[in-house]
Amino acid sequence: MDSNKNSEIKTMNLAILGAGAVAKTFMELLTSYESDLEGINIKVKYIFNSKGGIFDESGIAPELFSKSYDISSHELYKSGLSILDIDKSEIDLLVDLKSTNLAKAAGDFNLCMDFLASGVHVVCGNKAPVVYGYKKLAEQADKYNIQFACGCAACAALPSIIVGREGHAGSKISSFQGIVNGTTNYILSKMDSGISYGDALKSAMDEGIAEKDPSYDVSGLDTAIKTVMLANILWNAELKIEDAQMEGIDKLTSEDIAKAASEGKKIKLIGSSAINEKGEISVKVAPTAVPAGHLLYATDQKYKAIAFNSGNLGSVLISGSSSLKGAASAILRDIVNIAAKI
Repeated sequence: MDSNKNSEIKTMNLAILGAGAVAKTFMELLTSYESDLEGINIKVKYIFNSKGGIFDESGIAPELFSKSYDISSHELYKSGLSILDIDKSEIDLLVDLKSTNLAKAAGDFNLCMDFLASGVHVVCGNKAPVVYGYKKLAEQADKYNIQFACGCAACAALPSIIVGREGHAGSKISSFQGIVNGTTNYILSKMDSGISYGDALKSAMDEGIAEKDPSYDVSGLDTAIKTVMLANILWNAELKIEDAQMEGIDKLTSEDIAKAASEGKKIKLIGSSAINEKGEISVKVAPTAVPAGHLLYATDQKYKAIAFNSGNLGSVLISGSSSLKGAASAILRDIVNIAAKI
C-alpha cells in the first residue's frame, strides 16, 4: 500500500474481478458526494469481465462508469487479459464481484486463498468462495497478517457481520432469523395484496427485481447460502449448503397466503440458525407464517432484516432495503474498514 506521510492519505490499489452492475455502481460511488473517503485514495488499476480487462497504472477513471457502460469499449481494454496475468505486487486489494456460481466455488475459493497468501487483502461480494470455505479464508488472512472481508456477500447493505460480531462483543448469540432475499420478499408482499404467485413473479421480473431465471431465489437457495454463511461467520463453523433444511416459495398458493392472513399472520421466507450448548448448529430455510408481534412481520417489499438473539442483549433487529447502491456501498464499507486497520 502506498502512503503519503505528509497528508496521511492512504492509497489502496485495487483489482476488481467482475464488471457487472455492482462493480459499475461501486465505481460511481468513488466520485459521489455521498461517499465519505476522507483519508483514503482508492485507485482501481484493474477491472475484469469474463472476456478480458482493463489495466491503467494511474487508475481507471471512475467518471466513465454507468450501469450501461460496457468496459470492452474502453480504449485500454485488452481481450483475454485475466486476473491470473496480473502482478500481485501492484495491488493492495482484490475485490471479487463475480456472480455467485456454486459450481465454480472451489476455483473462486482457491483464487482468494492465493491472493491472501501473496499479501493481498480480499473483499468478496461473490458468495461462492465464502460459503465454500469462510473459516479457511479467515485463517489464511490471519496467517499473513492481512484482511479478508465479505460484508456485501452477507446481505449487502445490512451490517450483518458487524452487528453480529462487534455489536455482540461479550454476548453469545444463540440464534438468528432473517429475511435475506429481497426478491422473494417482494413476491410475498405482492401476494399479500391478493396477487397470485405467477403474477407476483412476473411483476418482479418486469421491474428487474427477479432474474430471467428466478429459481436461485424462489427455491430458497440464495437464502440458504446467506444463512449458512452468517452461521459460519458468527460461530466459526464449517457448515455446507447440504447442512441446511431448505424449502422455497415456489409451491405457495394464494390459499396459503389467505389462510395466514385470516390468522393475522404474514408468510415470510425466513432463514434461521441456532446453536445449542453442545455447539451443534442447525440451519433452516422455509416459508413461515409470522404473527403481527414478530420482529420480521413488518419487513415488506424489497426490504431485508435480521433479528439476532442473545441472553445478554435480547433481540437485536437490523433492516434495510435491497439495492445496487446498497450492495456497492457494502463493498466500499469493507474497503474503508480495511484501510483503517492497516
